[in-house]
Amino acid sequence: MAARIQDVAKAAGVSTATVSRVINRHPSVSDSTRKKVLEAIEKLNYIPNHGGRMLRKQETKTILVLVPDIRNSFYANILYGMDPIMTEYQYNLIIASTYSDLVRERNLINLLKQKLADGMILLASVLDEAELRELDEMYHLVQLCEFNQGTTLTHVSIDNYQAAYEAVAHLISRGHRRIGFLSSNNSFLSTKLREAAYRQALRDHSITPDENLILRGTYSFESGRIGANILMNTVNPPTAIFCISDVVAAGAIQALYRLNLRTPDDVAVCGFDDIDMASQLTPPLTTVAQPLEMLGTMAAKILIDKIAGKEVKRSTVLQHQLMIRGTT
Repeated sequence: MAARIQDVAKAAGVSTATVSRVINRHPSVSDSTRKKVLEAIEKLNYIPNHGGRMLRKQETKTILVLVPDIRNSFYANILYGMDPIMTEYQYNLIIASTYSDLVRERNLINLLKQKLADGMILLASVLDEAELRELDEMYHLVQLCEFNQGTTLTHVSIDNYQAAYEAVAHLISRGHRRIGFLSSNNSFLSTKLREAAYRQALRDHSITPDENLILRGTYSFESGRIGANILMNTVNPPTAIFCISDVVAAGAIQALYRLNLRTPDDVAVCGFDDIDMASQLTPPLTTVAQPLEMLGTMAAKILIDKIAGKEVKRSTVLQHQLMIRGTT
């Protein structure tokens, strides 16, 4: 017969309420009592009945995470960072790709509305501010990496403007004045901030931005390859290329290689994100490192705190780092 909570209480010499508090990580339990209860749980192989607790408190111990595309290693690293917090607080994840499709995103959010999740983390949502604010009034939300400028919603990110400015300033410090920018045609705040920083860094160094050197595609390898080919076939091609992501940068490096151009001797390349492959390329990619795992960890911790009714900061900005490697 399976052990009951009463059996654990008897073995530990405490009340069933104390056992419940230990299981639910209540801070009022002393360390010595907690140790006795945990030892009894292990000895009796007791499995807590979370189902009953969920029904009583209308909890699911599940968090919904929506990402644009789970195949992208950028998001995979962030999700990996959520795992330790979820394990610590005994939460499960429902992870789904929205592919930046508004209808699909709204359909997935129905899981939250149907009380199949206690809260939601949104990476690069395509919902507008008004719709997000309405959801936030009814449910627990955290926006991660992407958010609306001036939003009052809880969000976690890096300073994309400062990070991009430092990257472009680095290229300028290497003597480059013709710097291309392979950007994206999405409406993400990070994209807008990185382009604004690119332009400002040029102006601050008495360089007039050349619209012919700014191309907008996607975050894909193919977009980087095509974009670099276009840039290098202009009348006055760039001597350096700043890319919206590392994947785009990898595509650009391949295009340069096929054009018999050496990186960085002929054309320098800088990426953004510092995903795993950035340091594995030949030469290794200069890039802006986002603390991907920590972004996931912080978003998960903040959401769990919100679910628990704790006060949280509206905005959490983590530190980036310019990783100077072989491509510049």
